[in-house]
Amino acid sequence: MNHSMMLSITLMLLPNALAALGSDAPAPGAACLEEVRQIHAIDLDVFRRPPHRTEMHVFSPDGTQLRIVDTIWETPMDVVSGIRGQSNYSLLFEQNYWTGPSIDGPWTKSDFPVPKDRNVQIARFHAEENANIAVVACPVMVNLDGNSYIAVGFRTQTNKDANGAFSGATSTVYLDPETRLPIRWDMTDFINTWKPGIDHELQITVFDYDPTIQLTRPD
Repeated sequence: MNHSMMLSITLMLLPNALAALGSDAPAPGAACLEEVRQIHAIDLDVFRRPPHRTEMHVFSPDGTQLRIVDTIWETPMDVVSGIRGQSNYSLLFEQNYWTGPSIDGPWTKSDFPVPKDRNVQIARFHAEENANIAVVACPVMVNLDGNSYIAVGFRTQTNKDANGAFSGATSTVYLDPETRLPIRWDMTDFINTWKPGIDHELQITVFDYDPTIQLTRPD
């Protein structure tokens, strides 16, 4: 099933799993918190996802759609991405970086510095976020277009790095109960050190898994 197409007409219809957690809502128990952390640690580990495409639909707080970001992931290290309708795409292949006018290139090598330990950095951020999960919505089953999915919510952030930089957000994730892979990931209420206050932009990412995806390193 093409989840990206299936979700394109229902992006805004599912409730945010954390929306019900008002100031008077009871705190979840230790078992719920641990279950959410297990889902985050295992099922939401980017390194376990097979090749896939994502569409990120970005909305302002008033619901205006701002942009759509198309990304092709062979692995977390081999990625091509760009904003739909704009001739500015990037290709990351291992520790190398290219830019191009479309998602298919042609590609021009860039001197933009890519960390040599990018895979270690990604894994570290994931571990930090897992340790910092503090607000959760316990896993529940929801129905979408006649199919059942696991919905789970949490708020977390990374640790401060050597420069004091960190980032965080509130997430609601919908997982396929058989594969345990995310099919939709909503993020909002962003915080980071390069922008004051809380950013209430909404990012809705839908996933379309395709084991035939294979990115080619440009010459």
